[in-house]
Amino acid sequence: MKQLNAFWMSLALVLGFAAAAVPAHAEDTDPAQPQAPEVSDETLEQFTTAMADVRSIGQVYSDRIANAEDTEAAQALQRDAQEKMMSAVEDAGLSVQQYNAIAQRMNQDEELMERVQEML
Repeated sequence: MKQLNAFWMSLALVLGFAAAAVPAHAEDTDPAQPQAPEVSDETLEQFTTAMADVRSIGQVYSDRIANAEDTEAAQALQRDAQEKMMSAVEDAGLSVQQYNAIAQRMNQDEELMERVQEML
């Protein structure tokens, strides 16, 4: 179980989901800051493609990591999964930074979340 938790933690770090970088609530942001630009439908399509691939890879590898022979094997599987997830994002036409920015923004933007759900 610790190996599985370590997998998700390292995945979060590789994909850049640093909670400290994202305010917990929209009220915590500086009102003087301009709003982020609108995310185009094309970009959201790329994002949803990447998100589906990342989830699929995560599901496959979580079982493998949980059943790894030892910590070293689990870490190798984690690295492999991370590389495949990053490649999936880039293959969808986004940088990892763009993917992360959209994922983080979805946590604060109900309308963006609804648009993504409609595309799924």
